[in-house]
Parts: sequence; structure tokens; C-alpha cells
Amino acid sequence: KRRNTIIKHLFSFLRWSPSHKLTAWKDGKVECSMVEQIPPKCPPYHMVLLQLYFLPKSDYQEDERDRKLEITKGMMELMNNSDEGSYYRLRFLVRYILKNLIFFLVPVVLLVALSEALFLGGPLAQWNAMRSWGWWRNPEKTWYLQGFFADNLFEDELPFEDAQFAKGFRDLNSADDLYLWLKNNMAGVLFPEDAAVGQVSSFSFLIGSVRIRRQDFVEGECVAPKAFGLGDLISGSSCVKYIGTLGETVELPPGNRTGALAKLAELEAKKYLDKAAGFRADFAVYNTQLRRVLASQLQVDFRLSGLTRPVLQSRVFLWMPWNDIMSWLYPFILVVCLGVYTVAFILNEMREMGCNGWKRYFADRGNWFEILQGLWLLAVCACILSIMGLEAHLGIDDYTTEFVDFDTLLNISRYLQFLFGMVFIFQTLRGIKILRLLPAVGPSIQAIGQTLADPTVLRFLVFLGWMVLGFGLGMHAIFGSQSQQWNGWLQSVVGVYRFVWGEWDVEELESVDGALSYLLFIILTFFITGTMANVFIAIVGEQYSVHLTKSDQDWVDEVNYIMSTWYGRAFVQRNPKNHKNVASRILKFMVLADEQPAQQLNDQRDGRGGGRATRRTPATSVDSGEMASASEAIAANRALRAELEVARAEIEEHKKVRSFLQKQDERLQKHDEKLEQVLRVVTANQQSETADAQPSIRI
Repeated sequence: KRRNTIIKHLFSFLRWSPSHKLTAWKDGKVECSMVEQIPPKCPPYHMVLLQLYFLPKSDYQEDERDRKLEITKGMMELMNNSDEGSYYRLRFLVRYILKNLIFFLVPVVLLVALSEALFLGGPLAQWNAMRSWGWWRNPEKTWYLQGFFADNLFEDELPFEDAQFAKGFRDLNSADDLYLWLKNNMAGVLFPEDAAVGQVSSFSFLIGSVRIRRQDFVEGECVAPKAFGLGDLISGSSCVKYIGTLGETVELPPGNRTGALAKLAELEAKKYLDKAAGFRADFAVYNTQLRRVLASQLQVDFRLSGLTRPVLQSRVFLWMPWNDIMSWLYPFILVVCLGVYTVAFILNEMREMGCNGWKRYFADRGNWFEILQGLWLLAVCACILSIMGLEAHLGIDDYTTEFVDFDTLLNISRYLQFLFGMVFIFQTLRGIKILRLLPAVGPSIQAIGQTLADPTVLRFLVFLGWMVLGFGLGMHAIFGSQSQQWNGWLQSVVGVYRFVWGEWDVEELESVDGALSYLLFIILTFFITGTMANVFIAIVGEQYSVHLTKSDQDWVDEVNYIMSTWYGRAFVQRNPKNHKNVASRILKFMVLADEQPAQQLNDQRDGRGGGRATRRTPATSVDSGEMASASEAIAANRALRAELEVARAEIEEHKKVRSFLQKQDERLQKHDEKLEQVLRVVTANQQSETADAQPSIRI
């Protein structure tokens, strides 16, 4: 409603008459020293906003358009320096920031609720499941479900009578330890008793069978080395070529503890894991109250070196098939809202690109975050739709004792959680676009953003990354075979990167090689931590100071751009048919502050032309009051012109003095060069005299 009122007043400005007063807004005036009008007045505030909006789209030559834009920005700055102009800009910023802050917080709340509903759990998801606000203070999070099985399956140790040393799943180091873990820990948790269904806890049930598979070494012919005489003692000349695929599948049906223990004993008796390259067990558990599936993959690799490497992958996700929406209606509503928001977000960015042009759109680095955010949102929606379709096509509406493969769902759920995290991160970065409009902190935030994208900072980051990569590969070559911290090139590079920020583990290095480790530690701390890190901090601080000096003007330009864009688009939307004609009239009749000859001022007084920052109006009759104010304005104008001429004369005098000093400086430089040549000749003569032992005086 207020926007329509403003546009209505603008139309009253456009339908001007000779006696119409040019005011900045309805009840106020803004004095402007750039105006040469009788009596002196500024153009309407919103008229200057329209000039800023229409000038970049005008048909002027590039130099002329840039010049007019600079003059219009100067006019806007003078208006904003007044009390009324500053108040209007502040009022606009408050409304603009509050509106954008609301649109910023809505998707944040939506993403938080959706992440809790899909895989995190929490107050919102728990209230939906229990329909009770009593769970608000102590919600049943997803971690509790995963933690229950982690504690009982992987943290509990083997029985003391079977293993004298405390061992959990991650401490297994042989096939015998794995047999013990399968018969005690896994069977005790997943097969607690013989029952009709595979119930593993109060509300959790085993889905299908537990699948066990093994990998074998694939051997082939090779040339046995003649070392230590072992070639004669070992029969054959075969060696491992590669590791085969998973095979020899064994399934343990749910709810059958007796059958599971008998099957595991049978596998141990026939030496199922002898000469195996790897072992893998897959199972899934469904909690009826939380409506979530826990899918786990247990993998044990038997390395050729004799090392046993246990690996665990586990993920919890919501059961949400598209053919049973009513069982997860609340999360489904959130998913629909996310889809609607994603479509609206992409359409809005496309509209922005269409209004501003793709070159100007991509020139604003803040829009890069918008593009990446749109891609992340599309990826999140695609993952959710994939999970819905895969769960619907698993075909397990009825209870089954067959194995159900959740491998694909587990991987997609892992990617979905990562994408949700990236959406939150980029949403936070998008919030900087709102914070940088605040008058108090806006310039500082702009300076920080410009510093991060500064070419000098980026060039040093490239150099720093190169040094970290090289030092990391060197540390990997030195300690890779003896230390777990440096046994991979990626781990080594990350370890050196930690040195940049002063985080190191000297005990790990000392345990490998004392003297050499201390030497490398001193080199890394001095060169990486002491030098490179501090130089980087110094560069960032210096560039931040440079950008902070001009951040105030950048903030003013951005606010003016936002205000002109907002008002210009509202004006075009309100008048889609004749806005081009109005724009041409604005640019034609609103003569900008410019270097005009004195004759145009006389033409203006005669009613035949326009001066600076005024409109060309036909000659009109004025009363005595207006004549008096006109006389005062003319006198003030003449005084200003006289002062301007004096200032120009002083500038010309300074230019002449500066030119004279430059010429004198050039002469002195030539004289210095001649003196240097004479000194070189004298020095050469003195050296030759010393060598020949002959007195000579030559210059």
C-alpha cells in the first residue's frame, strides 16, 4: 500500500506544471549545492532513484553514461547527507533488512525441522512421533538408537575366559578373535533368544537375515625371488595378484538364536576365514517408535602383512516410502515445503538474472552463493526423492526372513546428511548479504569479504598450499613406513597443514627417530608455523586495512543500488506499458549536474533551457517573492562562481609549479647519473694506479 502511495506521488511529480514545487518527498525539501535553479531546489528523491535505475539501461555512450551515473550518485549522496534523506534511507534499510531476514530465517527453520525428522531426531521429530510436549526437554535422538548398538556390539569386550586381554570390535587382530566376537557379541545382541520375530530390544526388530560374506585372495603365476633360500622350501611359485569380490554368502535368519550359533560353529569348524582376504557382515534394525532404520556394515580386512583392520559403517534414516505417506505425514509436509521453496528460490534467481543481465548478475560475487545454494537444494531434493523411491520398491511390506539389502540407501543417506550440512553452511554465507547492509557493521563485513577474495591473499594461499603439499610428501617419505600419522600422503599433507596453525604432535615424531625427528620439528615450526603463518596473517591484515578505507563508499553504493533497484522495479511493475516513455522523459528533462557554459544559465533565466540538476520548463511569470529569492540565488551563484574561478586559478598555478619541480627533478637525476659515471672512472684509475705503482692524477 505504501509503495502504491509513493508511485502515486511520483506520477504527480511527472505531471509537473510550471508552478509545481520540486520536493524530495511530500512534506520536506532538501537543499542541494549542485542545483542551479531559480529558486534553487533539488529534484524529487525518488526521481534520482529512477535515474540510477534507468541510466545503466539507457542508450548513452559508455563514457557519457558513466559520467552521468557518477553525477547522479553525487546528487544522491548530497540528499542522503541531509536529515530527511538520511532518515528515509534508514527507514528503507530497516524495512528491507527485516523483510529479507524473515525470508532468510524461514528456510533455516524448515531445514532444521526436516533434518531432525529425516535422520537426526530431536524435539520436533519426537513431538510428531509421540504427540506429546512432555518429550521436549529430553527428546529421543537418533544417536541414542545408534549408541545402543554401538555400545553393545562394538564397545563391549570379549569374555575373559576366551580372551585374557580386553578386546572390542576395533581391537580384533586375528580370525580367532573374529570367531569369538561373532559367537558372543553379535549373537548376543542380534539373536538374544529364540522367538517368532527377531526382536533385539524393546522396540527394535531385526529386518530380514544377517548376511555374512568373505573375500579371497586371487593367486597367479609369478617369479619367486631367490632370497634366503625360501624359494626351495616353499612349494609352487604362485603369489597374490589381487583381491576377489565378495562371495560364499551365509545368512542367519532372525529370531533363531540356536540356528545362528550352530551355523557360526559350523563355519569355524570348516575354517571359513582361513586364507580369507576380508569378511563382511550386513544387518538392519527397525525401531517401531522412532520409525527409523539402522543399517550397518561390519568389515574386517586381513592384510598380506598380517595386520587385521576392522571397519564399521552405520547410518540411521527415516522409513519414508512414497506409497505409505500417511505413516510419515509430518516429514512429508516438510519435504513438500522444501520442494516449493527450492522452486521459488531458483525462479527468483532467474528473475534476478533476467532483470540485471547475466554479466552484471555474475559480476556480483554474492550471487555465486545463491547459485551454489540452488544447486545444493536441488541435490537435497534429488536424494530425498531417491530414498522415497528405493524404499517403496524394496518390496518388504510383509515380514520376511530373507536378507534385505540397504546398501544403496545407506550410501544415499550418507550423502544426504553431507548435503544438508553444506546447505546450512551456504545459508549462513548468504546471511552475510543481509548483515552487510547494517550501517554499523556493514562496511566492516564488506571489507572482510573483499579481503578474502583479494588477489594478493589468494596468490599467497596458492603459494602456502604448494609448500604444505611439498612438505607433506616429504614427511610421508621419511616417516610413512613407521608412523600411523604419516602413513598416507593425504594424512601427511593434513598433518603439515596443522603445523601452519600451531597444532603438532612432537611425541609421535619423537617415537620414530629422536634426533632426526627433532630436526624436522624445528624446521617445520620455524618455516611453516613461524614464518608462513605469520606472513599470511600480516598480508590479510594489510589488505583488510586497504579495503576498510574504501568500504564506506562501497556500502553507500550498494545501498543506493538496492534502493534504486527496488523502486525502479516497483515502478516498472506498476506501469508495464509506459515505463519506457517515462524513463526517456526522466533522462531527457532531468538535466544532471554538469559543466555547462555560462550561456545556458542565461538561457535558463530566460526560460529557454535547463541548468544543472533541473528540468527544462517554459517561461513563466513570477511574483515579487519569487523575484527576491531569485535575485538572492543569482547573487549567491555569482559569488560561488567567483570563488570557483579563484580556485581554478590556484589549481593552474599549482600545476605550473608541479611541472617546474618535475623538470628540476629530471635535471637532478641526469646530473646524478653523470656524477656516478665520473666516480666509476676515478675508482677504476685508482685501482690501476695501485696495480702499476705509478702515480697518476687523472679525472
